[in-house]
Amino acid sequence: MTTVIVSLGSNAPDREERMAGAMKWLATVIVGARFSCVYETPEYSGRYPAYFNCVAEGTTAIDADTLNVMLKEYERGAGRTPESKLTGIVPIDIDIVEYGERLLRPVEFEREYFAIGYRQLRGKDV
Repeated sequence: MTTVIVSLGSNAPDREERMAGAMKWLATVIVGARFSCVYETPEYSGRYPAYFNCVAEGTTAIDADTLNVMLKEYERGAGRTPESKLTGIVPIDIDIVEYGERLLRPVEFEREYFAIGYRQLRGKDV
């Protein structure tokens, strides 16, 4: 089993429901899933609505590539399209940030919208 850390976010009008649904689904995919609280952060460019974000941690026997495909399939099923990115409204965004010892998204790892939840899971001050 490999430890995996995942970032979740939504800035859709129904972002609370979208986050709850994604968290419930993700808990069926990664073993022992723990979630930070859901918190609001501004959209990175400042041009679009604020996001609800959270960070999840658990373990999986699924390889990183297959897990990523599963996450992207969930996003599409939840309404994520190439057009949604252009409009600035993201129904749900789920990304693997760390997989085992591998940092897959170093830029995201440094962003405050991820760091808040990551610190919370690590028991550090937010």
